[in-house]
Amino acid sequence: MKKLVIFLLLFMLVMSLSAQETKPLIVVMNFYYQDISGGDMSSFTSVVSEALSRTGLYNVMSIEDRDKILTDREYDVESCVQPSCQARAVKALNVDLYLTGDIGRLGNKYILHGAIINAKTGEVHQGLQYDEIYNDFIKMRDDMTAFTYKVCHLEDERITQLIDDYTRTKTVVVEGKASPGEIVGIAMTIAGLGGGIVGGLMYLDYDGFWNKDVQASHDLYMAAENSSEEYYSDLYNSYLDDVETSKSKFYSSLIVGGAGLVVAAIGGVVWGVSANMANNSATDGTAAKPSPLSFGAAYNGQFSLSMKLEY
Repeated sequence: MKKLVIFLLLFMLVMSLSAQETKPLIVVMNFYYQDISGGDMSSFTSVVSEALSRTGLYNVMSIEDRDKILTDREYDVESCVQPSCQARAVKALNVDLYLTGDIGRLGNKYILHGAIINAKTGEVHQGLQYDEIYNDFIKMRDDMTAFTYKVCHLEDERITQLIDDYTRTKTVVVEGKASPGEIVGIAMTIAGLGGGIVGGLMYLDYDGFWNKDVQASHDLYMAAENSSEEYYSDLYNSYLDDVETSKSKFYSSLIVGGAGLVVAAIGGVVWGVSANMANNSATDGTAAKPSPLSFGAAYNGQFSLSMKLEY
């Protein structure tokens, strides 16, 4: 009896391992698209490939391996979106199945079609295909993971479970600490704005000096026109000195204020770029929550977080 039980357990183990080894090899090919950038399509493909892996139904060839093999065989991976090109490419990849599709436009709506194709026959594999219409591009992009599961004909409960499991195990909200770039950017912005304010105050000082002191010197030497030549000359020279001082104040205000505004502008750019990089730096399923120093932190942070939660 014990020998029979052991035999059955070993048999089940061997069958289980065999089942795992015989999972079909699948690759994700680029979708046919119009009016969508190559960068967006590349991110779509990566998301679909990751989603396929999480189903556990297939052995999924990585996008990196796909691109390397096809590039070595002189395929233009990005432009290989037509059925005829993909049919040849998947044979070079030596896969069993491939997931592909197309994205069309109907007015302001996006029509997304996806299907799993048998690489040998070119036919849809076991009817695994799905179509969906989206009202905007953002919604379609954010729904790519769920769409992939629907192409695989997974039940709604299973789709919800996969997304929830991925959210719990992969999504880590990184409470925002200001990055070095943000700190430098905000310091430059504050210092630059301070310089602009100082320049403005210096201009006010120049304006007051010009209208008060220079005007007084001018009136004084004009009133002394009939006085002694020496006295008149002293007043005139004093007037000229005041004019030079006024010019110096004017140019200094322009330099300080202008330089301050330039520094503030550069700091704002550094600040914004650094915040954006921080918001999009998570590539391993980590949703980055930006620091409160970020311009538009609420919008960018919520967008980044919701993207990862959806994926």
